[in-house]
Formats: sequence, C-alpha cells, structure tokens
Amino acid sequence: AAEELRAALTGRGGPAAVVAADLVVADVDAACARLLDEVTAALDVPDVVVLAAGSQASSAWDALDAAAWEAMYAGTLRHTAVLLRQAGARMRPEKSPAIIVVGSVEGWRAAPGHAAYAVAKAGLHHLVGAAAHELGTPLATITLVAKEMESDAGADSPLLEDIRLLRSQAERCREILRKLTSLAGEP
Repeated sequence: AAEELRAALTGRGGPAAVVAADLVVADVDAACARLLDEVTAALDVPDVVVLAAGSQASSAWDALDAAAWEAMYAGTLRHTAVLLRQAGARMRPEKSPAIIVVGSVEGWRAAPGHAAYAVAKAGLHHLVGAAAHELGTPLATITLVAKEMESDAGADSPLLEDIRLLRSQAERCREILRKLTSLAGEP
C-alpha cells in the first residue's frame, strides 16, 4: 500500500519516498534520527510524516506480565513519541507541515485477546492529544504578541503584511491543534 501511494504521488508530480526502519531497538533516538536523515536525503526536509507502525500482538489478559507490557510499549508508543518529537523539530513552519499519526479503533474498543494492543493504541491517541496541548501554550503566546504587534504597527508599516501572516498561520495551527485534541478523545 505504501509503495502504491508513493507511485500515485510521484505520478502527479509530487515528491514521495517510502523509508522503513526497525525502531524497536535499544537506542530509539539514534534509530529515529537515522530514519529522518534518510528521508531528508531522499526528499529534503519532509512536509508530511505519517507514523503508522506498531506491534500488534494478541495476548490473553492473564498472560500480560511486565515483560509483555514493556514489549508492547517498546513496539508501539516509545518510537512513535520519539519520532513525533524529532520530526516536528526538523519541519519548516513556512511549509505548513503535518504529522499524521495513524491510530486504531482498538484504542476505544478492544477486541477479545487484544488488551495490551488496545492500551497501547489508547496511549497513542492520548500522546497525540498531549503533544497538541504542549504546542498550544506557546501558540497562545504567539497569537497574543502578534495581535499586539499588529495594533502597534500602523497601517503603513512595512511589517504589517508579515504580522498578519504570522497571525493567520498561528490561527491555522490553533485549528489543527483543536482537531487533534478532539480526535484524541473521541471514538
């Protein structure tokens, strides 16, 4: 499916690459950095990153010991959190980047024998919501300062166009974060 999407995007003149890596490793920070370096080498700094990987293991509730929970965390949440942070830090705001995290209905409604997977997916949904909330606080500051700058600038200021762009992009980010947080909490 990923290769078909890549072909469709490049067929329409857009850049795309499929880059895969095993991120369930001891040094997940380094593995994620290497993966993003590969993406950057293939495409330049990415505008869109889709995080859709994770372990899916069926396990009876009584078989979920500490090692099984750690394996589920390592295979689903740990690398997603690291990649989400690292990809976001590399993206260029002027390109209106997006990070898409693919979750699962299992995060709201577990199938029999999928307790650990359901917990991991619920954690993933809340991880995205938490990231959006973390980004929302500085965004509120940017919005307030930009509004004050626009008021102080005057109609003939050479900075007025840039200030208005800053405000409109901050509002766009606020809307994206609003959508993320609503999606994180609803089935």
